[in-house]
Formats: sequence, C-alpha cells, structure tokens
Amino acid sequence: MPREFCARAAIASELQKTFPQSNRNQRVAVQTELQLRAEQSPPNTALVAMLVLLSLCVLLVACANVAGLLLSRARALSRNCSAAGDRRAPWWRPWCRRRIRRSQAFLADFIPSDLPIVISVGLDRRVLVLHSRGFAA
Repeated sequence: MPREFCARAAIASELQKTFPQSNRNQRVAVQTELQLRAEQSPPNTALVAMLVLLSLCVLLVACANVAGLLLSRARALSRNCSAAGDRRAPWWRPWCRRRIRRSQAFLADFIPSDLPIVISVGLDRRVLVLHSRGFAA
C-alpha cells in the first residue's frame, strides 16, 4: 500500500498545482471496490460474509460425506477380496477395472458410431506386477 499512497499524494499535489481554484480544500481518497462496498452498505457485507461461511460449511459436509462413502466402498471391496480367498489380489484391481469400463463407456458416447475409431484402454500387466511389488515410484 505505500506505493499507492505515494502515487495518491503525487496525483493530489499535481492536481492542486494545475487547478488551484477547483482543488482548494480537497482531498484524495483511494479505496478498493471491496472497501467501498463495505463502507456503503455494512449489512450487505455481513450478509455476504455469512453466505460465504454457510457455503463453506455445506462444502465441508459434502466432502465428509464423499469421504465416508469412499471409505465404506473400500472396506466392502477389501471384504470381498478376503472372502474370495484371494489374499494376493489388492482391492484396487476391481476398482481400476470399473473405472476403465466407465471411462470407455463415457468416451463411446461422444464418438459417432459411423466412424472407424477404436479406443482400447487396458492395464499393462508388467506395470501392475511392478506396482504390486512396490517398485513403482
């Protein structure tokens, strides 16, 4: 802000030198638009602050709900893997398969059926093996 005050003082002194009659007993005030709006209508400022706080609380509750859903899904997937007796298969394999299928279905909706375009998305077994052993960075 000091730079703005220096500029404001320079502009005010230049105006007083250029137009001494009209700028006598005048002062210059520099404000941001937010400061001006808060000064003009304090109730609106308080209302906006409350609405922003309320929206942040709603966003926090929504994030907590999504986190709970993801945790319950991960717990169910780990139970499914352990119930099937497949101790070596991590829970993320079925999750990755579902995500790939969903992304393929999503992309297929945007590609016209008369074009000969084939999108093949799959998992590379070498990467999965290295990742499951802990060699992936």
